[in-house]
Amino acid sequence: MTGKIHDDKLADCSVTDDDWMDFSPNSPLANRTTNSNNHSEIEKRRRERMNELMGQLAALIPSTFCRKLDKLSLLRLALDHISTMRTSNDKEMNYDCCTKHVTISDLLTLLKNNVEHFMAVVDVSSGKILYASDEIRKFLGDDVLARNWYEMLHPVDAAIFKKETSMERNENVNASDSVCETVSSSTGYYKSKTEWNLGLKRSFPCRLRVRNSKGLDQFEHNYEYFHCYGSLRHTDKPILVMLLIKLFFSGVEEQFQITITPNGQIIRCGSGLPIILKHLPQDLTGCYYYDLIHEGDLLDVAYHHKQVISRRDTRETSYRIRAMNKQCVKVNATWIPFTNPWNLKTQFIAINHRSNSLRCDEESSPEQSVLRQLLSNNRSQRNYQETIPELTVFGTARLGESVAETS
Repeated sequence: MTGKIHDDKLADCSVTDDDWMDFSPNSPLANRTTNSNNHSEIEKRRRERMNELMGQLAALIPSTFCRKLDKLSLLRLALDHISTMRTSNDKEMNYDCCTKHVTISDLLTLLKNNVEHFMAVVDVSSGKILYASDEIRKFLGDDVLARNWYEMLHPVDAAIFKKETSMERNENVNASDSVCETVSSSTGYYKSKTEWNLGLKRSFPCRLRVRNSKGLDQFEHNYEYFHCYGSLRHTDKPILVMLLIKLFFSGVEEQFQITITPNGQIIRCGSGLPIILKHLPQDLTGCYYYDLIHEGDLLDVAYHHKQVISRRDTRETSYRIRAMNKQCVKVNATWIPFTNPWNLKTQFIAINHRSNSLRCDEESSPEQSVLRQLLSNNRSQRNYQETIPELTVFGTARLGESVAETS
């Protein structure tokens, strides 16, 4: 009897299959399904939001990858880019060499009190001056806002200024070239390089036509040397925010460097060049180094040039270099060749110059000067016995090419 009652209780407590398929709102299965759907929706929205933010982050990072970047690569590039920006900013401000208690405002105060400078904002396309600080009046006059920036630049420097601030892409370059394209999002959207080129720093020397205290008659040819530090900004049109610092010319010993090819063509000029020779780097880049040499020292320089190329060692010598206004500078020059380790050929020569004195020596033409040196009995034939038979006087460009060919 007891066993029968126990079996009846178990039968009453048993759950049928229909009870498990109950989808009423209060059933456990319905609650679990609802929670799972809500969690899926939350995860979907979170992933979409994260992908959107990753795409925005990718748009801020300059890159040359054509393929889509995964999230790990994107984060790594972002970290590298931020680190590079922080490092470059420290170097540009020279803030890493100062003690930490010196603030940016203190540095700006030192700049204001010790350096002749002014600030300006210029429309890159039209050259209109949008803003100018009060310090600009003592250089360019009171009506500077009514003038055009490109008219105040030296004619040679105006083209350099436009090139430095140019943001146009080369139309001849294939649009699919990875060098000219940058991945801007993980969805495969590409932006042209010029879109993130805005904001990059610019640094180059230039000459400005300044006001002369003696009168307006000499205003047209009175130029001063400035170094321009600026960055491109984009509002409704591209503008350049720049700080121009006047370059001082002192009589103390100065140094500058010029890098030439084996045949004597100038490919790079150092920042100290305007202080010594009153030339800007853009004036000499592409010219021949022998164009700067005084006519009385051409064979001396050619001999040392040949020795540097043939022996591939550093040599020191002294000679005169022509500056502006028919003046010459006596320099101590150190020629340092760079040898390509793959083909063991001289790839370029870095020439470090240290100025000694400023001279005013009369010059004849380079052709007459070389002939005068060849016919002179006062010069030692030992130094030129290897060089003279190989050289044909066709000008300074041919002189450098002859040295390179005979080495």
